[in-house]
Formats: sequence, structure tokens, C-alpha cells
Amino acid sequence: MKLSDYKICGYWDEQDEYYETITLPRTLKAELVSSSIGITHEESFLQLKFFLIAYAVDGIQMANNNVSIKSNMILVLVYNENLEFIDENWLLDIDSSMFKIQF
Repeated sequence: MKLSDYKICGYWDEQDEYYETITLPRTLKAELVSSSIGITHEESFLQLKFFLIAYAVDGIQMANNNVSIKSNMILVLVYNENLEFIDENWLLDIDSSMFKIQF
């Protein structure tokens, strides 16, 4: 099995710091933690929130504390009422050693 690099390009953190490229761990597992439907007077949408959990190459978790792993990577996806992609939001703990960062 050939592993590829997962990259986020053009990331702004909560302190308005810009990162050209953030390389995520090669092996990730997504865990759906919440879903919601939003309705406004103009549109409706579906929002899905995932924790991304990093695993070592051999399939063993990279750390013993799941909470700290899960809080490092959160992905929120938003779709319209026709299930067409609208937006994505990444919440990353930039100080985590799991990421390779290029400014």
C-alpha cells in the first residue's frame, strides 16, 4: 500500500497567521462527532464535524491520550440542500509535532 501526503494549502490560524502548506500525518482515521442541519430564510445546509485521528504506519495510534490527538485536527464540511459541497473549515493545533509546516 502506497501512502500519500495529505496537505492543506493556504491555512490561516486563529491568530491570523498564514501557513503556505501544512502536511498532515500520512495515516488518518476520520471520526464523525456531530452533524447538524441549518435553515435560514434563504437556504438550508448540512454540517458535518470530524475528528481526524493520526495513526502510525503500522496502524498503532501515535499517542495514548485520544483526547489530545482528536483536539489536534478537526474538519468541518458544509453541504447545501442538494448535497453539493459549500465549504470546509480546518481547526488545527499548529504547535503539534504531527504537522510539517511551510510558511
